[in-house]
Amino acid sequence: MKTVVIIISFFSVFIAVGQKSQTLTDSALFDTFVKYDDWFEKNREQLPLNGKCVVISKEQYGKTYKFKWLEGKMKNGFRDSTWVGYHENGAKKCEVNFINSKKEGKEIFYSARGIVLRENNYTNGRKTGRCWKKQKRSYAAGYYLFSEEMITDTLADKKWNGWEIVFFENGDTAHCYLHKNGTDINREFVEGRLERVVYKHEKEYKVLYNAPTLKWYQKKRLSIDFDWYKDKKQKLLDILDSLQYMKNIRELSLSFQESDGEAYISLVNQKIIKSGITKQLKRIGFTSFLYKKIPDFIFECDSLNELFLEMNLAEIPAEIIKLKNLGMLDIISYPGVQLGKSMPRLLQLKKLAHLSISRTVENCVPPSIGAFTNLWTLNLDHEKKGLDGKVVPLTKEIYKLKNLHFLGLPASLLDPALLFKNMPDCGHM
Repeated sequence: MKTVVIIISFFSVFIAVGQKSQTLTDSALFDTFVKYDDWFEKNREQLPLNGKCVVISKEQYGKTYKFKWLEGKMKNGFRDSTWVGYHENGAKKCEVNFINSKKEGKEIFYSARGIVLRENNYTNGRKTGRCWKKQKRSYAAGYYLFSEEMITDTLADKKWNGWEIVFFENGDTAHCYLHKNGTDINREFVEGRLERVVYKHEKEYKVLYNAPTLKWYQKKRLSIDFDWYKDKKQKLLDILDSLQYMKNIRELSLSFQESDGEAYISLVNQKIIKSGITKQLKRIGFTSFLYKKIPDFIFECDSLNELFLEMNLAEIPAEIIKLKNLGMLDIISYPGVQLGKSMPRLLQLKKLAHLSISRTVENCVPPSIGAFTNLWTLNLDHEKKGLDGKVVPLTKEIYKLKNLHFLGLPASLLDPALLFKNMPDCGHM
């Protein structure tokens, strides 16, 4: 039996069978969006009629890093027996059995740590029966059941008959789809109550049913776009005066222009504090390139989970530690945040799972980043060279973030061996 080894780089695929070799252009298989089935259909003519096939992915990080991406057997030009895909750290990513290139039995997907994330069932190449998928939790470790399908019949063009249920992270039903002959009926739920039913067929949408509670749900969000109003300043003040009666609001988004002035923004800040809604807010967005400090009302929101700031912020103030429930902090600052002064304060936010700061004065990741052991996503600026032209290496402390699932840094800065060994779940920009 012959073994075929295929090496994938950014520019080419090298195929060796005995003494023969061929080259074709392909994208790097390191890209997680390259699907195994799509890759096979594109390259099937280059594969052997019979024998074992091993696909090696080759990614450039300034250094060469290779890993086994896929392996399986070919029989008479078709995929046969079990085919297995792999993560960058060498752990199994998926496996499925083939008979004459048609999937048969269970198709299972794994995380880089070996957790089963998805399971599909096939009979003679057709998806059937119960299929399910898990998704990462937002502010805690682990996964939750995201969707479940019960397929009664598979149709042409990848359409199927049956039910599909999508869940919220707390286990409540978010959507319930009925698929029948190319038509979808979507039942949308909010906090256990049916909100509306949407009929979809091709490009046609119809709302068949709206529950009265839909209006109540929409009141939980308050977003002000001042361009909507002729007398925008007074309109906002009128709305803020009525906030005390809006006990269901959980999200607040405010955006100011330079012409609004600091005095006006300060007045808005006072009215929000006076309204008494700060204790119930879970998510806040604040945009103002005129205002140079985080408004005081934000630090009274001790139940706050998500904070988005776009402003002229020089450093993160000490008051940030009051937000003990903060799980996500996203900052865009002009000209940039002094990260060195801000890090000790951020480290006191024990529930912080997502941190993104665009534009920092230092333009590099500090060594103290290794203390953020609970982070799931991290996005910080790091230039390869400082203002003096000298190379600024990425701190090795970054590889202590073992729970990280996303790292917003260029691949050329990273050591792939350390990345995949210590942070197997982590993707990057």
